[in-house]
Amino acid sequence: MTTSFALAGPTPSIAPKPVPRRSTLVRKRDDDNDTPPPSSPGKRAKVTFDSDVEVLAWEKAPELVQEEVRSAFQKRGWSDSTGYNKIKELYSRHEEDEEEGPSTATLRNYTFALLGKVSSLNKSTSDLVHALLNCEWLGRPEDYVSLHMRLLANVVASQGIFLGDTLRMLVGNLTASEIPFTLAMQDISNSSL
Repeated sequence: MTTSFALAGPTPSIAPKPVPRRSTLVRKRDDDNDTPPPSSPGKRAKVTFDSDVEVLAWEKAPELVQEEVRSAFQKRGWSDSTGYNKIKELYSRHEEDEEEGPSTATLRNYTFALLGKVSSLNKSTSDLVHALLNCEWLGRPEDYVSLHMRLLANVVASQGIFLGDTLRMLVGNLTASEIPFTLAMQDISNSSL
């Protein structure tokens, strides 16, 4: 047995209310704006730039740098070395050569990206490895120096052919940094006499 219920009285009809639309050709402007309205409502107003604003260097996100490094190695396999050469030049720049070399943040991002491509750093990429060995890593923040040393240690562990060059670079940097220390110690000992 089924039961059905009927509503008593008339049922109200529910109709959606129309949404009022604004005209797209009408622009509201502030009264304090001295720029004249554009000649046509469809044209945009001209943009002016303040020449007194200082623009800071933009750093790429680490994900973009990793993709750039991956793409550079892939394209190098297809005989397009432009991206690869850009990475190599980044590590070859010296602060004496230019007004400003690459920032530590930029080098950190590229070094971290190269850590993911250690298996690709072999005899055919020895020019990039030598650029890594000769880059200016001394005097940079400690976290970058440890990241750079980690990259070099991984390169040497995967490709033993770079061990000699890496040891020569380390010994060269140690002896160069000991010279001022030795001179300072001589000055201290001479002044105490």
